[in-house]
Amino acid sequence: MKKLRKLFVCSLLILSVGQSYSQSYDQLKVQLQFESYYGAPLRSSIERREMAGPIFLYDDWLPLEVELPNGTVRFEEGKINLQNTMVEVIYKDQEKIIAPHNLKNVWMPTLSKKFTPASNYKYNEVSLLGFMEIFGEDAPCIMTNHYVYIKKANNDGYVNAGVTEDKLMKATNNYLFDGSTLWLVRNQKDIVKVYPQHKQSIKKLSTSLTTNFSDPRSLQKLIVEIRRLN
Repeated sequence: MKKLRKLFVCSLLILSVGQSYSQSYDQLKVQLQFESYYGAPLRSSIERREMAGPIFLYDDWLPLEVELPNGTVRFEEGKINLQNTMVEVIYKDQEKIIAPHNLKNVWMPTLSKKFTPASNYKYNEVSLLGFMEIFGEDAPCIMTNHYVYIKKANNDGYVNAGVTEDKLMKATNNYLFDGSTLWLVRNQKDIVKVYPQHKQSIKKLSTSLTTNFSDPRSLQKLIVEIRRLN
């Protein structure tokens, strides 16, 4: 198991309308809240490994900035757990977890990425699993759902070198979020469904931008241009 390294924790200013506090008070308050309410101990690595396969968005421990209900805390080492929609961090030489109901947003500053629990969103009236990666500050924008699913074992796996046991697999889907609704995006037609009045403009824009409809960053560039048409 990875040797735990010492964590440096610093909290950002608590966002509070009409009130202001000293920075030292903010830091102490958010840290105590994390210790008392938000940071639960990781009970057992066995409990989270119910079957083989990846459960983390990235296997490496990376710096994370986690927005809790009352403030933001920075951890020098953390992971995003897709299987349980939670964040695992190293805090005072111990692994701790932050449950999804305590998570608002998660930033990976070294990768310039922003995430939020996918359970906050529904597609076809079904809550999503894993995390949403957000591309853009304002709606409409592109969001990528990172999640894991169970690939079932094949009955003839031993004979044909197939999957002989259930295992977890990582997957992604790109969505257009218009501020209230998620629209699954796989091709240009899916974008046109959202903006039928701009059908011809979307065709021209996607051609001029050489849009890659499987690349969320490329899709976000297209959405930025479509926003300017309205």
